[in-house]
Amino acid sequence: MSNIFGTILSIGDFLKNETAQVTIVRGDESHAVFYLAKDRKYIIPDYQREIRWQKENLIELMSDISHRDRFLGNIILNKRSPLEYEVIDGQQRITVLLMIIYYIRNRFSQELDIFDTCNLEIANFDKFNILIENNFTIDNLNPDIKALIEDSDVFNQRQQYHKLWSQFEHLDMLRTPDDCDAFLSNLKRSQFNLIVNTNDTANDSINYFLDVNLKGVKLDTEDEFKGYLFSQDSNQTIRDEWKNFKILSFKLNEISEYSTTKLLEHYLYCSLFKIDKYRSVQFREDFSIYEVKIEGVKHYEGEHIIKAIRNNAFMIQSLKNINKFLSIVLDILNSESPSQSFKGLFNPNANVDHVEKSIIHNFIKKIMRDSNVVPKILIMKYVTEVLFRYTDNTKKDYRKIYGAYLLAVIFTVFESDKSIKKVLGVVKDSDWYTKAVDQSKSYFSRSKISKTRITAQYKIEDFDSPENYMFRCKSLATIYNYFEINANTVRIVNGKMNELKAYISESERFSDEHFIINKSGKYSITIGDTIVTHYPSTEIKKYANSIFNFIFITRELNENLGIHILSEKIHFLDEIIVDHPGSIECEFSKMIIERCRINFSELTLLPTETVNEAEQRLNTFYQDNFIQSFSEYALGVINKIAEKLGLS
Repeated sequence: MSNIFGTILSIGDFLKNETAQVTIVRGDESHAVFYLAKDRKYIIPDYQREIRWQKENLIELMSDISHRDRFLGNIILNKRSPLEYEVIDGQQRITVLLMIIYYIRNRFSQELDIFDTCNLEIANFDKFNILIENNFTIDNLNPDIKALIEDSDVFNQRQQYHKLWSQFEHLDMLRTPDDCDAFLSNLKRSQFNLIVNTNDTANDSINYFLDVNLKGVKLDTEDEFKGYLFSQDSNQTIRDEWKNFKILSFKLNEISEYSTTKLLEHYLYCSLFKIDKYRSVQFREDFSIYEVKIEGVKHYEGEHIIKAIRNNAFMIQSLKNINKFLSIVLDILNSESPSQSFKGLFNPNANVDHVEKSIIHNFIKKIMRDSNVVPKILIMKYVTEVLFRYTDNTKKDYRKIYGAYLLAVIFTVFESDKSIKKVLGVVKDSDWYTKAVDQSKSYFSRSKISKTRITAQYKIEDFDSPENYMFRCKSLATIYNYFEINANTVRIVNGKMNELKAYISESERFSDEHFIINKSGKYSITIGDTIVTHYPSTEIKKYANSIFNFIFITRELNENLGIHILSEKIHFLDEIIVDHPGSIECEFSKMIIERCRINFSELTLLPTETVNEAEQRLNTFYQDNFIQSFSEYALGVINKIAEKLGLS
């Protein structure tokens, strides 16, 4: 890269809105290289990362400067024009230092003479100056101004800036005018190594940015991806699509966990391998590739995938398709029933009725709402391969959702995120639906089931929410009640569509009940006229959120079960069924009750003579036998699901 100059400069000269002479020293002489003109502005370009500094970074910097002037490393600029300098490296430091000066000016302008600073322009937050002038608080602003700021903050940086700003008032080094005056003196004298590239070619600038950051503190995966993306294509379309992608992904992550990097990774797996020349490409989570030849050109291990595929048209289309996918799933997640927009994705000639559209809508929503990220790639595959198409689709195409849903649910039961390769192998295949069905069937092999005898234990994670396990269990129940596999096709049992729609949508009729272990972890036992509340160990209580611990019954029945022990719940339900044979509609729930009779007989055959005798027997069972019994019970449930699907 030509026309690069470097020298030492003070922070005061750099930030003060006055002409600064940039010199280099040769021997005893100083030679002017160029001038930083008055009224210049520093621009943070769109390929830069968003504000990432945390409280700890801020305090460390300010603590250093509060003691004496410091050397603050490199700041690298690209000169666009005499008054415009693009920040290649140092944007976090420049932004924070300007914020400190603004804060001191705002608080002690009457006591201190504080120099005017150069302007800072953030390409992805063009109303940043209004925000900083209003102390990062917009609630009391004119509604139109407030809307302008919010609209310009496309990457949701406002809150992070406010967190940093709010730290200033708690710092001792800024407590009094004298403290601030001393701090500013040290700040102005502090120095850094200024490197300026006077070649203003946009792609050269981005490549310089990548070179600098990849050889120092490594960019995170998203920053690196964006940098390579913009370096390969300088047109505005790619930047606009990236901006839309970030906006939509922020909205999605307010509802459902699905990071920007996972969205990008999943889409590449869904689409890249449909192109013959890329079929041999393999890449890691950070988008670095393994050694490969593409059209005779060797690409070495560790190279970024965007550099390897070098296909601007593909990348632009990829972003457009990801944005289309995000728009569709956001519409689904934000609607209780199919919207007109969602209905418009179906070919009228396919004759998919409203009931089935509602089921498809519900299945997509369930998988997208689950915290398990891996199965979401199956929804991306379905949406991009089926819902993106229109005129050619038949009812059979739309019904591929059942195969995707089956694998998503079964994967969650049997696997962890570390097993993603099995799902990636599905979405990479040209016949992904058949592959999905085959993968689902493989989980029910005898050898596979035997290896998952402890499923009940390892699938209970402290960080996951009880709602996730309940939804997963209801999804498992949905498969048991209504799915079948015939001729390698997953379908809904004939005549059960309306019943399925009711099951997944009517929460009063099919409410969730923590069955074996109560939600609270405690239980009551009745001996004669005495009711005693008992509290099992923490190890046992965690099974309350197991995927195998739910049945689905009417809200009225649910409330009547209370926190009774399992034996009393089963006895109560037996009496209800005798008087009202159809009171439990869910076949899965009936199966669960029968499995409990088999695997938890010690809980269903309690002695009735004394409370002490009952409690002693229960304590022994929970301590010595419960975990093994629960594992055998979970295995029995899986076997029953396999039988119902026709895979036994």
